Formats: sequence, C-alpha cells, structure tokens
Amino acid sequence: MPYRYPTELPEGTVEEPWESWTTFSSHVTGAADARLCQVAHEIKPKMSRGGLAWPTLVIGSECLRVRNPQTDRAIELLPDALRDELAEALTTILSGMANPGLAGAEDKNNVWLDAVVGFVDQVVTDRLGRSPFKHGERPTTWSSGPSLEGIEEEEDPFEAETGGEVSAPAPLTQAEEDRARLEANKKSGQFLGWELRLIIAAATLTQHYFKGKLQTTKSVSRWALETLTISEVYEPYSTRSVVSLSALLGELEELPQDEQRSMRQISSVASTMREALRPESRQETISLAHLQALTEFAWDRIIRRFSLYSWYPDWPEFLVRLSMDHRSHPVGRGFTRPAPRTVSDAAGIVQAALQETTRKSAEEYPSSATGQDDKAEEARLSTYAAYADLLFAMADIREERPVVDPPAGGQAKQLKAPGSRRGTPPPASAFVTTFDVELELALASRYPDRAFVIALPVNLVEDLEGDDLASTMWLGCVVRPDDAKPILERVTEPDADAWFLFDASPSGENRPTIDAPAEGLIAEALAGHAESLGALPIVIRLAGSPLMRLPAIQGHAGIGRLGQASLVRAQLEGKLDKDRQGLTIWDDPQRAERPVEIRFVHATLLDEHHAIRLSLPEVLDTGRSIPLPPELTSGMADSKYWRYWLLLGVEMADPVIRYRVAAQVLGVSLRGDPASHLRAKRAGVVFNRRRLNSRALDMLAWCGFDVVVDATAPLPMVSEIQHYVDHLRAEVGHSWPDKANVCRLNERHEREADR
Repeated sequence: MPYRYPTELPEGTVEEPWESWTTFSSHVTGAADARLCQVAHEIKPKMSRGGLAWPTLVIGSECLRVRNPQTDRAIELLPDALRDELAEALTTILSGMANPGLAGAEDKNNVWLDAVVGFVDQVVTDRLGRSPFKHGERPTTWSSGPSLEGIEEEEDPFEAETGGEVSAPAPLTQAEEDRARLEANKKSGQFLGWELRLIIAAATLTQHYFKGKLQTTKSVSRWALETLTISEVYEPYSTRSVVSLSALLGELEELPQDEQRSMRQISSVASTMREALRPESRQETISLAHLQALTEFAWDRIIRRFSLYSWYPDWPEFLVRLSMDHRSHPVGRGFTRPAPRTVSDAAGIVQAALQETTRKSAEEYPSSATGQDDKAEEARLSTYAAYADLLFAMADIREERPVVDPPAGGQAKQLKAPGSRRGTPPPASAFVTTFDVELELALASRYPDRAFVIALPVNLVEDLEGDDLASTMWLGCVVRPDDAKPILERVTEPDADAWFLFDASPSGENRPTIDAPAEGLIAEALAGHAESLGALPIVIRLAGSPLMRLPAIQGHAGIGRLGQASLVRAQLEGKLDKDRQGLTIWDDPQRAERPVEIRFVHATLLDEHHAIRLSLPEVLDTGRSIPLPPELTSGMADSKYWRYWLLLGVEMADPVIRYRVAAQVLGVSLRGDPASHLRAKRAGVVFNRRRLNSRALDMLAWCGFDVVVDATAPLPMVSEIQHYVDHLRAEVGHSWPDKANVCRLNERHEREADR
C-alpha cells in the first residue's frame, strides 16, 4: 500500500508551543498535575483496549547540560566583572598606537569601553535568555537561541522564535546570588590577553557594522550573505576596527606553535576582516558571515571556563567549537559549523573535542574506581540514570512476553505470558542524536551485570579503484558485563567478537533478525547473555559514535567473518573471488601492484550531505540497501502496545538533525503498511529548553507531535519517566490509570506500606 499522510493538520494542533509540561498535560487530560501515564491513557488508539504506551526516547544535546541557575547567573554577572580586565586591555591597545587620538583615546567618558562591555552584556542576554535567573525576579519570556541571521536558509537553523510566554525557573536565593557573583569575579581574572582582545574586536566590528548600516539604504539580502560596503570612513570606528583586529592577531602570533594551530580559524577570520578594512582600500567592507563567526568565537571564550559549558556546551556552541579545529575548512559564506575535509577528519574532530570530557564524565559514575561527587554534574547523571532505568524496565517487560518462532507455513505468532492478555512489546530502544556516550555510561554503571546493544552507522572504506570510496551500513555491538574493565573501556572498546552487522541476518537474508534466535556473528556477540538481540536494550546512534573504537577488518590471516559480511553488504562480494592459488585481492594486497586497504570509519553526522546519505536506507528499501530493523520504529500491529515518541532536548531547529530524525521516525511508514499499525491521537511530545524555529514547528505539527518549551527542561520529564518506570515495575494491571484516568500507582504504594 502506498504511503498515506494527513491532508490537514491533526485535530488539536496548536500554533505555539506549550509553556510547560504541567500546562500541556493538564490540557490533554483536564486534570491538574497529570502524569505521563495519564496523558498516554487519554490519547491511546481507539482500538487499544487497555493498551500500554511504549515510550521511545530520542535524546538530544539539551539533556547533556541540565541548566544550573547559579552558573547561568554567574555568566550574566560576568560583563560587569570583566570591566577592569577589558579596560586594561584597551589601554594596552591604545598605548601601542602612533596616534591614539584617531581611536578616540582622548574621550574621558569611556565610550569605547562601555560599548565593549555592553556588547558582552547583550550577547550573554541573547544566548541565555532575558535575565532568567536574576535574584528576586521571575520573567515570563524565555528565548535562549543565538541571535544569528539566516545564512544557508531563509532563517537561521538555530534562531529562536520570539514572543509568547514560556516557563522560567524560580529566582535565586540571596546565598545563591552571592555565590554566583563570587564565581563571576573569579572567572573574570582567568581570561587571557588574546581572549580579551577577541571580545574587543567582536564588539568593535559589531558597532562599526551597524554604524555603516545606518548610513545605507541597501536592502537586507534575502539569504543574509551580504557584505556591507561602507562608502565613507567613520571615525573613530574605522581605526578602532583595524587596531583591535591587529591587536588580536598580534596576540595570537605570540602563542606557541601548537596553540596557534588550534586558533587558525580565528586568525583566518580576523586577518580577512582586517584586510577588507585597510585604509588604503578604496572602500571598506565588512562581511556579515565573518562578523557572525567572530561573535561566535568570542561567545565560546566567554563561557569556556564554566564547567557546565566547557563539558557539554549547547549544540550551536558545540558546532562552533568543532569548526575551530584545524581539520575543518575555514569559515566562509555560511554559519559557523564544522566542514571537515574527509570522513576520517569528521570523526577525528569530534573525538578530539569530547575525549577529555568523556574521561571526566566516566569518573563521575559510581562504578568508576576514581568516582567523584561533582554537584555541578549531578543533574545530568540523574537524568541519564532515569533513561537507563526506563530501557531496562522495558526490556524486563519484554522478557516476560517472549517471541517464538513462527510455525512452518504459518504467520509469526506472539507468545503470551501466563495469566496475561497482552502480546509482546517491541524492543526497548532509545535513539541518540549526539556524539557522547552518556547513555551507555549510565546503562553500564547502573546495571553492571547486564548486557545491552549499541547500533551505529559506519562507512566501509575501500580503495579498489585507487580512490577511497565508502559504503554506509549499520554495525552493532554487545556491551558485555566485565568487572575487570573500567566503565569507559567497557563502553568505548568492546571486545573484537562483540561486533556484528546490525541490519542483516548472518545467513545473508535481506531481513533484520531482532527476535530470531541468534546465530553466527550475532550469537557470538551475545555470548550467552540473551537468546536474541530483541531481549536487550538497544541504543541507536543516529549521528554516529566516533568515541567508540571500531573493529579491524583486515588482519594477518586476511579478512575475517565480519569483513566478509560487510563486503557482501556493500555489494562487493565479487572481490572475494579466489584465484588459482585460492587467494582474493585482499589476501594478497600486491596483486594489483599497490597496497589494497579496507577499513571501517565512523559515519559522523555534521552536515546535510551525511544527513541525507544516512537517511536514504530508512526510506528506500531496495532489497540490498537494508535499513534498521522496522521493529525499532514502527507502530504496533498488536492492540496491546503502541508507540509514543519522547523527543527530549533534540535540536530539531538544526536541519541536519531534523532530516535525520524525521527519516528515522517517519521512514518506516514509507516502507510498511500504514493500515496495519495502530496510531495514537498524537505521535508524541517534543520537550525542549530552547524555542524551535518555524520550520521545525511546522514539520512537527504535521507529524502529530506536541511541542513543550520549558526553561527547566528536561528535568520535568525526568520525573515523569521515573514515575512510568515505577508503573512498569509494579504488578501488571494494578497501578495503571483506571477508566476515569486516575493513576493508581500511589494507591498501590499505600497498600504495600500498610502491609
């Protein structure tokens, strides 16, 4: 049956996001303080009598950095705290000029200094929101998206919509306010000379740009790729711009060679802007794209010393950080995001950015030998602990209702647990759109004696034709219990025999085998921890997982079983043909008079090209191009369970992430029979801290998702997930909402307490 979709927005769609989980849940159920279980009960499919919602997590970058009001307040106070350091840097810049008067040095009112401090204050307000944590106040407007104009699209992918009331956190206590002020003063004294000059240059060029913009009637470019031509020399702005850029470049040149390499992007932007403003130039020009890049670089340094930001910055800030790597193309006509030259560079950029953070994070988990109690990261750890608990609770439910082989010549039937009328739920799975391994660390830490599965996209790279060519496929690995290994090693360095092709059966059939009895590579990977993949929690890495060490394909004995299966998957099995001596081209690399190489390289999601390439198998099943097993995303053909998506902190405003998630969530509908799956009244809920742009909101509305924007996200949903886990672990049928949609979990707990 061809894919069918609604021709009008689903009933109940709202144009503006809900301001909090409480507001949304109350609207759906009509009850105050309604829980996730009650929301699910209200929107379940009509044919699902007493059916159970099967939550499927999609975890995004906002879950990595659960906001800390005291830290954000310290950043708000930083502009005033930096004033003395900025004043000293400006004095040094002016003292090095032959004619300081051209830059307004005689001005006794500190106009230049005030402009720089005002710029820092504005960029902090713009990135964090409108003073959400100020002591004694509680605002109603929240807009934490960066103020970037559209570059490659008509609107910036990270631009937050303005207007509307969005929930804000409670104000700080006086003690918290005092600690935030002390923290701001402490951090202000740690800024290096080149960092202060970077901030001064960004502020000065911004003022110069808008001064010139006031004097022109040229319309704003539709694509915001304009270069402003300033017909007159506006002093002291022109001199200040050139002097501040020169001072920045001078400081960068004094850095050690290894540090200069890491600052190449900043140097490139600053040098290009300075050349365009040289006095000998006939006309001064300022590129908006370069000005935006300079601003993003300055913002990166402003927040770098605050642990919550230095560990896991928000997604836009993380992209800026990756773009500063020397393996990325220089910043040009586009918003600041990495543009690696090779697929290996893409993985290397992410690895370099996250390796140290990952090591520190692993030490925070209880099972680590050097575990510590970092209060600043406690909220993040508890968030991922809840996600881990949900996955294993769902896996336990599924274990009680196993799947059996279909009878000969018949259709597959589900084995029902004794005394239960429910069928078998789908696998316990969670999708992740980031590059960290936090969910895996939480699973391994909280359940050290249990195994789980990771699925990740990789490129099979070979050079048979002289140039490296890649075929994308899904690999899977089983993370096994092992008391002898540190938690990080268990997660990122699986055993060599724990790997298998995730998207095809070991027998070569063109169908996934989530619930088939394991054989071949899969049986070897499971190592007795389960009879099938579907019995274990499964983490699907939509963006790739560059922190994991991939298995080798070639060895002294030639190509192993995994490598041979991968070649078949890439339709290169003909290259396994043997000659008269019984050797393949891989067994004797010199047969082609040149070395022949084949290897796995991480498929890292950083650009639209890879978003589309990774998504194609999910919507096009060509027989040989096999996507992920549909059981991981499809609706249920059984009336006892139905899928409800929970998109938590996912950067749906970024087109790269949006394309990837949409293909994965919706792609199964293109390949399956939509009439065979139950559909709830709503597909799921999107829960974010940052407001989404109009493109994301429009797509989510058509797909049947409700959007909640809450300044405290994802914490409210964490408590809802914990509540749902309590339901799953309770006796079946004795805690779920009744016909009146009253949650009976508390009643059950009270009865147990009375005993």
